Amino acid sequence: MKKIFFPLLVMVIANEGWGQLLQWNTFGNAGTETIEPSVFNDPNITSANLIIGSGVTPAANANRLGGNNWFNAANTNPNTLAEAVTGNDYFQFTVTPNAGFSFTPTSFVFNWDHSATGPASVTLRSSIDGFSTNLGSVTGMPASLSINNTIPIPGLTNLSSATTFRLYGYSATATGGTGGFDVGSNIVNVQLNGTTAAIALPVSLRSFSGYKDGHRNQLRWTTAMELDNLGFEVQRATDGINYSVIDFVNSLAMGGNSSNELNYGFTDNAPPGNRQYYRLRQIDLNSQTKLSTIVLIRGSKPTSLVIDGLFPNPVKAVVNILIAAPAKSKAVLIVSDMAGHIVQQRAMNVETGSNTVQLDVNGLSSGSYMVRINCADGYESASVKFVKQ
Repeated sequence: MKKIFFPLLVMVIANEGWGQLLQWNTFGNAGTETIEPSVFNDPNITSANLIIGSGVTPAANANRLGGNNWFNAANTNPNTLAEAVTGNDYFQFTVTPNAGFSFTPTSFVFNWDHSATGPASVTLRSSIDGFSTNLGSVTGMPASLSINNTIPIPGLTNLSSATTFRLYGYSATATGGTGGFDVGSNIVNVQLNGTTAAIALPVSLRSFSGYKDGHRNQLRWTTAMELDNLGFEVQRATDGINYSVIDFVNSLAMGGNSSNELNYGFTDNAPPGNRQYYRLRQIDLNSQTKLSTIVLIRGSKPTSLVIDGLFPNPVKAVVNILIAAPAKSKAVLIVSDMAGHIVQQRAMNVETGSNTVQLDVNGLSSGSYMVRINCADGYESASVKFVKQ
Protein backbone atom coordinates (compact mmCIF):
# COMPACT_ATOMS: atom_id res chain seq x y z
CA MET A 1 0.00 0.00 0.00
CA LYS A 2 1.20 3.49 -0.77
CA LYS A 3 1.09 6.03 2.02
CA ILE A 4 0.98 9.76 1.42
CA PHE A 5 1.58 12.14 4.29
CA PHE A 6 0.55 15.78 4.43
CA PRO A 7 1.97 17.34 7.61
CA LEU A 8 0.77 20.87 8.22
CA LEU A 9 1.57 23.18 11.12
CA VAL A 10 -0.99 25.80 12.09
CA MET A 11 -1.12 28.46 14.76
CA VAL A 12 -1.78 27.06 18.23
CA ILE A 13 -5.10 28.25 19.63
CA ALA A 14 -5.48 29.52 23.16
CA ASN A 15 -5.21 26.94 25.93
CA GLU A 16 -7.76 28.57 28.18
CA GLY A 17 -10.57 31.09 28.00
CA TRP A 18 -12.64 32.84 30.64
CA GLY A 19 -15.47 35.30 31.11
CA GLN A 20 -18.18 35.21 28.45
CA LEU A 21 -18.79 31.99 26.56
CA LEU A 22 -21.66 33.17 24.35
CA GLN A 23 -23.55 36.43 23.87
CA TRP A 24 -26.69 37.33 21.92
CA ASN A 25 -28.15 40.68 20.92
CA THR A 26 -31.79 41.13 19.87
CA PHE A 27 -31.43 44.81 19.00
CA GLY A 28 -33.00 45.44 15.60
CA ASN A 29 -35.30 42.41 15.74
CA ALA A 30 -38.83 42.63 14.40
CA GLY A 31 -39.91 40.20 17.10
CA THR A 32 -41.05 37.54 14.65
CA GLU A 33 -37.68 35.76 14.59
CA THR A 34 -37.35 32.15 15.81
CA ILE A 35 -33.53 32.03 15.78
CA GLU A 36 -30.97 34.50 17.09
CA PRO A 37 -27.30 33.95 16.09
CA SER A 38 -24.68 34.66 18.75
CA VAL A 39 -22.75 37.93 18.39
CA PHE A 40 -19.81 36.59 20.40
CA ASN A 41 -18.36 33.19 21.21
CA ASP A 42 -15.29 32.15 23.17
CA PRO A 43 -12.59 31.10 20.64
CA ASN A 44 -12.58 27.60 22.11
CA ILE A 45 -16.28 26.96 21.44
CA THR A 46 -18.51 27.16 18.35
CA SER A 47 -20.93 30.02 17.73
CA ALA A 48 -24.51 29.09 18.62
CA ASN A 49 -28.11 30.10 17.97
CA LEU A 50 -30.83 30.90 20.47
CA ILE A 51 -33.87 28.96 19.27
CA ILE A 52 -37.51 29.37 20.32
CA GLY A 53 -39.25 26.17 21.43
CA SER A 54 -42.10 24.83 19.33
CA GLY A 55 -44.69 25.76 21.97
CA VAL A 56 -44.00 29.50 21.71
CA THR A 57 -45.44 31.61 18.88
CA PRO A 58 -43.25 34.60 17.89
CA ALA A 59 -44.94 37.97 18.36
CA ALA A 60 -44.03 41.20 16.58
CA ASN A 61 -42.33 43.08 19.40
CA ALA A 62 -39.36 45.22 18.33
CA ASN A 63 -35.88 44.39 19.71
CA ARG A 64 -37.13 41.17 21.26
CA LEU A 65 -36.83 37.44 20.81
CA GLY A 66 -40.03 36.03 22.25
CA GLY A 67 -43.73 35.58 21.74
CA ASN A 68 -46.97 34.29 23.21
CA ASN A 69 -48.78 30.97 23.81
CA TRP A 70 -46.70 30.30 26.93
CA PHE A 71 -50.11 29.40 28.40
CA ASN A 72 -52.75 27.20 26.75
CA ALA A 73 -56.18 25.83 27.55
CA ALA A 74 -54.77 22.69 29.19
CA ASN A 75 -52.74 24.70 31.75
CA THR A 76 -53.66 25.57 35.29
CA ASN A 77 -53.86 29.28 36.01
CA PRO A 78 -51.09 30.36 36.33
CA ASN A 79 -49.32 27.58 34.47
CA THR A 80 -46.54 25.56 36.08
CA LEU A 81 -43.00 24.57 35.13
CA ALA A 82 -44.17 21.01 34.47
CA GLU A 83 -46.77 22.34 32.03
CA ALA A 84 -44.12 24.48 30.30
CA VAL A 85 -41.94 21.38 29.89
CA THR A 86 -44.83 19.42 28.41
CA GLY A 87 -45.79 22.32 26.13
CA ASN A 88 -42.24 22.94 24.80
CA ASP A 89 -42.35 26.49 26.14
CA TYR A 90 -38.65 27.35 26.21
CA PHE A 91 -35.63 28.98 24.60
CA GLN A 92 -32.64 26.75 23.91
CA PHE A 93 -29.03 26.93 22.77
CA THR A 94 -26.27 24.35 22.35
CA VAL A 95 -22.71 24.88 23.59
CA THR A 96 -20.18 22.93 21.47
CA PRO A 97 -16.53 22.99 22.61
CA ASN A 98 -13.85 22.74 19.94
CA ALA A 99 -11.88 19.50 19.70
CA GLY A 100 -9.46 19.21 22.61
CA PHE A 101 -11.34 21.65 24.86
CA SER A 102 -13.92 21.54 27.63
CA PHE A 103 -16.14 24.26 29.08
CA THR A 104 -17.49 25.06 32.52
CA PRO A 105 -20.62 27.27 32.55
CA THR A 106 -20.90 29.50 35.63
CA SER A 107 -23.98 31.69 35.06
CA PHE A 108 -26.70 32.67 32.61
CA VAL A 109 -27.52 36.41 32.51
CA PHE A 110 -30.46 37.91 30.60
CA ASN A 111 -32.94 40.74 30.25
CA TRP A 112 -36.58 39.60 30.42
CA ASP A 113 -39.75 41.42 29.47
CA HIS A 114 -43.30 40.06 29.82
CA SER A 115 -46.83 41.34 29.70
CA ALA A 116 -49.23 41.23 32.66
CA THR A 117 -50.43 37.77 31.58
CA GLY A 118 -47.10 36.49 30.25
CA PRO A 119 -44.50 34.21 31.90
CA ALA A 120 -43.13 35.80 35.08
CA SER A 121 -40.83 32.90 35.97
CA VAL A 122 -38.10 30.96 34.19
CA THR A 123 -36.02 27.85 34.97
CA LEU A 124 -32.81 26.66 33.33
CA ARG A 125 -32.18 22.96 32.59
CA SER A 126 -29.68 21.03 30.43
CA SER A 127 -29.43 17.93 28.23
CA ILE A 128 -26.91 16.39 30.66
CA ASP A 129 -29.82 14.62 32.37
CA GLY A 130 -32.46 14.95 29.66
CA PHE A 131 -33.70 18.34 30.96
CA SER A 132 -35.00 16.82 34.19
CA THR A 133 -33.08 18.81 36.85
CA ASN A 134 -33.39 22.50 37.63
CA LEU A 135 -30.06 24.31 37.39
CA GLY A 136 -31.61 27.52 38.71
CA SER A 137 -34.63 29.80 38.44
CA VAL A 138 -35.75 33.41 38.49
CA THR A 139 -39.36 33.73 39.67
CA GLY A 140 -41.94 36.47 40.09
CA MET A 141 -40.39 38.97 37.68
CA PRO A 142 -42.46 42.18 37.32
CA ALA A 143 -44.62 42.79 34.26
CA SER A 144 -42.02 45.06 32.68
CA LEU A 145 -38.41 44.95 31.54
CA SER A 146 -36.22 43.20 34.11
CA ILE A 147 -32.48 43.80 33.59
CA ASN A 148 -29.55 41.47 34.24
CA ASN A 149 -31.36 38.52 35.78
CA THR A 150 -28.74 35.95 36.77
CA ILE A 151 -29.01 32.19 37.17
CA PRO A 152 -25.87 30.64 38.71
CA ILE A 153 -24.94 27.27 37.19
CA PRO A 154 -23.31 25.03 39.80
CA GLY A 155 -22.03 21.50 39.35
CA LEU A 156 -21.42 21.39 35.58
CA THR A 157 -17.66 21.29 35.07
CA ASN A 158 -15.28 20.38 32.25
CA LEU A 159 -17.97 19.47 29.71
CA SER A 160 -16.21 18.13 26.60
CA SER A 161 -19.22 17.39 24.37
CA ALA A 162 -22.07 19.45 22.95
CA THR A 163 -24.56 20.37 25.69
CA THR A 164 -27.97 21.94 25.15
CA PHE A 165 -29.53 24.35 27.66
CA ARG A 166 -33.23 25.21 27.85
CA LEU A 167 -34.80 28.16 29.65
CA TYR A 168 -38.45 27.28 30.34
CA GLY A 169 -40.97 30.11 30.85
CA TYR A 170 -44.06 29.69 33.06
CA SER A 171 -46.47 31.44 35.47
CA ALA A 172 -48.40 32.81 32.47
CA THR A 173 -52.14 33.38 32.89
CA ALA A 174 -53.44 33.85 29.34
CA THR A 175 -52.72 32.54 25.86
CA GLY A 176 -51.98 36.03 24.52
CA GLY A 177 -49.51 36.83 27.28
CA THR A 178 -46.09 37.66 25.80
CA GLY A 179 -42.61 37.18 27.15
CA GLY A 180 -39.01 36.93 26.02
CA PHE A 181 -35.55 38.41 25.85
CA ASP A 182 -35.53 42.19 25.36
CA VAL A 183 -32.71 44.69 24.80
CA GLY A 184 -33.71 47.52 27.10
CA SER A 185 -30.63 49.57 27.94
CA ASN A 186 -28.28 46.66 27.25
CA ILE A 187 -27.11 45.94 23.71
CA VAL A 188 -25.93 42.44 24.66
CA ASN A 189 -29.02 41.18 26.45
CA VAL A 190 -28.41 37.43 26.78
CA GLN A 191 -25.12 35.96 27.95
CA LEU A 192 -23.65 32.65 29.10
CA ASN A 193 -20.61 33.05 31.34
CA GLY A 194 -17.97 30.48 32.12
CA THR A 195 -14.52 29.18 31.26
CA THR A 196 -12.90 26.93 28.68
CA ALA A 197 -9.77 24.82 29.07
CA ALA A 198 -7.64 22.41 27.07
CA ILE A 199 -8.17 18.75 27.94
CA ALA A 200 -5.54 16.05 27.83
CA LEU A 201 -7.03 13.69 25.28
CA PRO A 202 -4.64 11.06 23.87
CA VAL A 203 -5.65 12.02 20.33
CA SER A 204 -8.28 14.52 19.21
CA LEU A 205 -9.39 13.50 15.71
CA ARG A 206 -10.80 16.61 14.04
CA SER A 207 -11.87 15.04 10.73
CA PHE A 208 -11.78 11.77 8.77
CA SER A 209 -12.86 11.60 5.14
CA GLY A 210 -12.23 9.75 1.87
CA TYR A 211 -13.04 9.70 -1.83
CA LYS A 212 -12.53 7.58 -4.96
CA ASP A 213 -9.65 8.67 -7.19
CA GLY A 214 -9.81 6.56 -10.36
CA HIS A 215 -9.20 2.97 -9.25
CA ARG A 216 -7.80 4.08 -5.89
CA ASN A 217 -9.35 5.37 -2.68
CA GLN A 218 -7.85 8.38 -0.93
CA LEU A 219 -8.27 8.74 2.85
CA ARG A 220 -7.56 11.94 4.79
CA TRP A 221 -7.68 12.68 8.51
CA THR A 222 -6.60 15.52 10.78
CA THR A 223 -5.70 15.55 14.47
CA ALA A 224 -6.07 18.67 16.58
CA MET A 225 -3.67 17.35 19.25
CA GLU A 226 -1.84 14.14 20.12
CA LEU A 227 -0.59 12.72 23.42
CA ASP A 228 1.53 9.53 23.50
CA ASN A 229 0.23 8.51 20.09
CA LEU A 230 1.91 5.56 18.36
CA GLY A 231 -0.16 5.81 15.19
CA PHE A 232 -3.22 4.55 13.33
CA GLU A 233 -4.30 1.17 12.00
CA VAL A 234 -6.22 1.59 8.75
CA GLN A 235 -9.08 -0.92 8.68
CA ARG A 236 -11.35 -1.81 5.75
CA ALA A 237 -14.56 -3.79 5.26
CA THR A 238 -16.85 -4.43 2.30
CA ASP A 239 -19.94 -5.05 4.45
CA GLY A 240 -19.47 -2.42 7.17
CA ILE A 241 -19.17 -5.19 9.79
CA ASN A 242 -16.15 -7.41 9.27
CA TYR A 243 -13.05 -5.18 9.28
CA SER A 244 -9.46 -6.22 8.59
CA VAL A 245 -6.23 -4.26 9.01
CA ILE A 246 -4.72 -3.17 5.68
CA ASP A 247 -1.85 -0.99 6.92
CA PHE A 248 -0.44 1.12 9.75
CA VAL A 249 0.34 4.86 9.65
CA ASN A 250 2.85 6.16 12.20
CA SER A 251 2.16 9.30 14.19
CA LEU A 252 3.61 12.46 12.65
CA ALA A 253 4.04 13.95 16.14
CA MET A 254 7.57 13.92 17.55
CA GLY A 255 7.55 11.37 20.36
CA GLY A 256 3.82 10.96 19.80
CA ASN A 257 3.02 14.39 21.28
CA SER A 258 1.77 17.50 19.50
CA SER A 259 -0.45 20.50 20.25
CA ASN A 260 -0.53 21.44 16.56
CA GLU A 261 -2.93 20.34 13.84
CA LEU A 262 -1.46 17.44 11.83
CA ASN A 263 -2.80 16.21 8.48
CA TYR A 264 -2.54 12.56 7.40
CA GLY A 265 -3.18 10.78 4.12
CA PHE A 266 -3.38 7.18 2.95
CA THR A 267 -3.96 5.66 -0.50
CA ASP A 268 -5.68 2.28 -0.91
CA ASN A 269 -4.47 1.13 -4.33
CA ALA A 270 -6.63 -2.01 -4.57
CA PRO A 271 -10.05 -1.47 -3.00
CA PRO A 272 -12.25 -4.58 -3.47
CA GLY A 273 -15.97 -4.66 -4.31
CA ASN A 274 -18.39 -1.85 -5.13
CA ARG A 275 -18.24 -0.11 -1.78
CA GLN A 276 -15.65 0.12 0.93
CA TYR A 277 -15.97 1.05 4.60
CA TYR A 278 -12.92 2.45 6.40
CA ARG A 279 -12.16 3.24 10.00
CA LEU A 280 -9.05 4.11 12.03
CA ARG A 281 -7.87 2.36 15.17
CA GLN A 282 -5.72 4.86 17.04
CA ILE A 283 -3.10 3.20 19.28
CA ASP A 284 -1.31 4.86 22.22
CA LEU A 285 2.27 4.17 23.25
CA ASN A 286 0.80 2.29 26.23
CA SER A 287 -1.30 0.11 23.83
CA GLN A 288 -4.63 1.77 24.66
CA THR A 289 -6.82 2.02 21.54
CA LYS A 290 -9.81 3.97 20.21
CA LEU A 291 -11.85 3.55 17.01
CA SER A 292 -12.80 6.43 14.73
CA THR A 293 -16.05 7.04 12.91
CA ILE A 294 -16.63 5.21 9.60
CA VAL A 295 -16.03 6.48 6.08
CA LEU A 296 -18.02 4.89 3.24
CA ILE A 297 -16.67 5.18 -0.32
CA ARG A 298 -18.77 4.07 -3.26
CA GLY A 299 -18.89 5.05 -6.92
CA SER A 300 -17.09 8.09 -8.27
CA LYS A 301 -16.19 11.28 -6.47
CA PRO A 302 -19.44 13.14 -5.53
CA THR A 303 -20.52 16.09 -7.65
CA SER A 304 -22.96 17.58 -5.14
CA LEU A 305 -23.50 17.64 -1.40
CA VAL A 306 -25.72 14.74 -0.33
CA ILE A 307 -26.58 12.77 2.79
CA ASP A 308 -25.63 9.17 1.99
CA GLY A 309 -27.45 7.78 5.01
CA LEU A 310 -27.45 7.65 8.79
CA PHE A 311 -27.14 4.99 11.47
CA PRO A 312 -28.41 3.74 13.81
CA ASN A 313 -32.01 4.52 12.98
CA PRO A 314 -33.99 4.54 15.27
CA VAL A 315 -31.43 6.17 17.59
CA LYS A 316 -31.27 6.60 21.37
CA ALA A 317 -28.22 8.79 21.94
CA VAL A 318 -25.83 9.43 19.02
CA VAL A 319 -26.62 9.18 15.30
CA ASN A 320 -23.90 8.93 12.63
CA ILE A 321 -24.66 10.96 9.48
CA LEU A 322 -22.86 10.03 6.24
CA ILE A 323 -22.21 13.11 4.11
CA ALA A 324 -20.68 13.09 0.60
CA ALA A 325 -19.15 16.42 -0.49
CA PRO A 326 -17.66 17.43 -3.86
CA ALA A 327 -15.11 19.74 -2.20
CA LYS A 328 -13.98 21.01 1.17
CA SER A 329 -16.51 23.52 2.46
CA LYS A 330 -18.15 25.10 5.48
CA ALA A 331 -21.63 23.75 6.18
CA VAL A 332 -24.47 23.88 8.68
CA LEU A 333 -26.28 20.77 9.92
CA ILE A 334 -29.93 21.48 10.80
CA VAL A 335 -32.32 19.19 12.69
CA SER A 336 -36.04 20.01 12.71
CA ASP A 337 -39.14 18.31 14.03
CA MET A 338 -41.95 17.21 11.74
CA ALA A 339 -43.69 20.58 12.18
CA GLY A 340 -40.62 22.31 10.74
CA HIS A 341 -39.32 23.81 13.99
CA ILE A 342 -35.52 23.83 14.24
CA VAL A 343 -34.45 21.94 17.36
CA GLN A 344 -30.71 21.74 16.78
CA GLN A 345 -28.20 23.52 14.56
CA ARG A 346 -24.46 23.07 14.21
CA ALA A 347 -21.73 24.68 12.10
CA MET A 348 -19.03 22.36 10.77
CA ASN A 349 -16.50 21.72 8.00
CA VAL A 350 -16.84 18.94 5.43
CA GLU A 351 -13.91 17.49 3.50
CA THR A 352 -13.87 16.25 -0.09
CA GLY A 353 -15.60 12.87 -0.42
CA SER A 354 -17.23 10.84 2.35
CA ASN A 355 -17.58 12.36 5.84
CA THR A 356 -19.22 10.95 8.96
CA VAL A 357 -20.67 13.44 11.46
CA GLN A 358 -21.77 12.28 14.90
CA LEU A 359 -24.82 14.06 16.30
CA ASP A 360 -25.83 13.88 19.96
CA VAL A 361 -29.63 13.65 20.15
CA ASN A 362 -29.92 12.88 23.86
CA GLY A 363 -31.71 16.18 24.39
CA LEU A 364 -34.45 15.50 21.84
CA SER A 365 -37.87 14.16 22.76
CA SER A 366 -38.97 10.82 21.29
CA GLY A 367 -40.37 11.15 17.77
CA SER A 368 -39.46 11.71 14.13
CA TYR A 369 -37.04 14.37 12.91
CA MET A 370 -35.54 15.62 9.64
CA VAL A 371 -31.86 16.40 9.18
CA ARG A 372 -30.41 18.46 6.33
CA ILE A 373 -27.10 20.04 5.41
CA ASN A 374 -26.74 23.61 4.13
CA CYS A 375 -23.47 24.36 2.36
CA ALA A 376 -21.73 27.73 2.30
CA ASP A 377 -21.52 27.38 -1.49
CA GLY A 378 -25.27 27.85 -1.71
CA TYR A 379 -26.66 24.38 -2.41
CA GLU A 380 -28.61 22.22 0.01
CA SER A 381 -28.79 18.48 0.42
CA ALA A 382 -32.01 16.49 0.45
CA SER A 383 -33.42 15.96 3.92
CA VAL A 384 -33.22 12.58 5.64
CA LYS A 385 -35.61 11.37 8.34
CA PHE A 386 -34.64 9.62 11.58
CA VAL A 387 -36.52 8.44 14.65
CA LYS A 388 -35.45 9.31 18.22
CA GLN A 389 -36.43 6.61 20.69
